[in-house]
Amino acid sequence: SHTLHTAQQVCKLEVAPQFFRGQGAFYAVGREMEARGLNWNTSRVPTDLKAEMSRALGDIRAGAEAGHFMALELLGDAYDHGIGVAKDTARAVECYTKAAARLNSAAMVKLAEIYAGDGLNGVDQDLEKAFKLYEEAAGYDAKGRVRLASCYQNGLGVAADVDRAIDLLEEGIRRGEPESFGDFGVMCANGCGRVPRDLERAREFCGKAVEMGFEGAEAPLAWIEAALLPSGSV
Repeated sequence: SHTLHTAQQVCKLEVAPQFFRGQGAFYAVGREMEARGLNWNTSRVPTDLKAEMSRALGDIRAGAEAGHFMALELLGDAYDHGIGVAKDTARAVECYTKAAARLNSAAMVKLAEIYAGDGLNGVDQDLEKAFKLYEEAAGYDAKGRVRLASCYQNGLGVAADVDRAIDLLEEGIRRGEPESFGDFGVMCANGCGRVPRDLERAREFCGKAVEMGFEGAEAPLAWIEAALLPSGSV
């Protein structure tokens, strides 16, 4: 796991079993919704699953109130996406902030993504705050590292530094992180700083990202492969 915690930062031990029961039930409802062709991040919980989801959220909320870093993150997810509760970005921010304070790197990234947004969710955009959260998470979280690289590449919340962005993606590649392979492949396709434009190399990295399960590299890979076709090919 990329999430850091210490014994002092975990909630009272007697609450943990209740939270893990709720966590299991929460994901079980999600799997059932997906089996029915429903995206649980965007669809309402079906009527026949509402009671189970309500019990799950009760257990998760108990863990969050006791300060369990994972429970806080999961409750934040529920409010962030409106899963079993009314969507409430402000409450999601509250939960993620508490989880981040307990060194939950995944929650740091989710909180950063809210601050990096366009503000239409009711939370004002704050790119500097997002950058700082990505920076804190980057040592332990693959997504945090890729998002931090994007900040440096595009000057979001920090002065642009393409070399630093490349360093971060190369570190992710050494760690075998699919999204770093994909983003580095896009860099190769466009040419960026000390990375020259090289479509063959771009195809290699994006192809590896797709093989590793990163769906975000599929569209760039298709574009790269089309660009590599001989002139006049269909």
